[in-house]
Amino acid sequence: MTALAWAVAFVVALVPACRRGESKTDALASASPSTQSARAETVVAPSSAAPASPASAQDDVGIRVLSPAKNCRAIDVKGRVVDETDHPITTSAPLDRAVWLDMDPKALLAVKDVETGRELVFMGPGRVRPCVDGEERFYLVSGEVRTAAAAGARPGAEVLVATPYGVVRYGDARLVIKADRGAISIRAEMGDAWLEVPSADGSGISEEKIGTGKRLERKGLSVDVKALVGTCEATAKVAEERALVVLKPGPSEQTTPLGARAAEHMRARRSARFACALARAALGTIENGGDRDDHDQALGRAEARFRGVPSKPSDAEKSESR
Repeated sequence: MTALAWAVAFVVALVPACRRGESKTDALASASPSTQSARAETVVAPSSAAPASPASAQDDVGIRVLSPAKNCRAIDVKGRVVDETDHPITTSAPLDRAVWLDMDPKALLAVKDVETGRELVFMGPGRVRPCVDGEERFYLVSGEVRTAAAAGARPGAEVLVATPYGVVRYGDARLVIKADRGAISIRAEMGDAWLEVPSADGSGISEEKIGTGKRLERKGLSVDVKALVGTCEATAKVAEERALVVLKPGPSEQTTPLGARAAEHMRARRSARFACALARAALGTIENGGDRDDHDQALGRAEARFRGVPSKPSDAEKSESR
């Protein structure tokens, strides 16, 4: 069969199919508008029996649904470890909740950030709040914590272990940190760590380095929760002010280069971060209710000041300041 014959045969076979398609289209077009609307509604209208979304169900019923753990889990639990409601913590339990955990003597809690691979082991007796806000941030009121080198370490990433007596920070180190009533000790078996403590005048934060093979111990310390909350508030205010200077410098700051203003803001925000973490750890020394709730709210407001982006001052505010 020639090429021309093949082409003719193909067209003959195609025409009936096209006509069948046209007949369906013509039938839909010839239908009344009400019929077309009903057909369209049949196709696109959602079912009234469809289940409500989790968010709407939460609004209707008024139930607070906790999101599943994303970052932090208990990879090993030995002995008795319970939260503040006396609920036991077991292996594989999620630890992203904002709760304090109490550990009996000889109890062990191994924690892992499943995203970064970072691991820490806590030993009782003690009290700890792990994985604060899903971050590599831990609050230790009492007890012992051992950190693992290499696991989860990456450029620029730091772990904070905050106690009522100071904040220990490290990037990649094997440490043994102990906190007890009025005392803290840090031993750096591998890598370096830094201890951040309130400055003598209470206006900021000072630090001390613990190099590889070194040990730092401080005793006879006291915890003044109200003073620590005050330091958090003061440093957060300074950080917010420095952020405003970066965003909208006044006449006196415009001569300062942007890089210098940004560096000042970074230092102020860093101090506020350490001061507020220290105050948060100190809250673990107070029982639920009363002063603890008041301090918690004050810390929340302070943290929002240095973590958020401040709004630029309006023209009216600038004219009033002048």
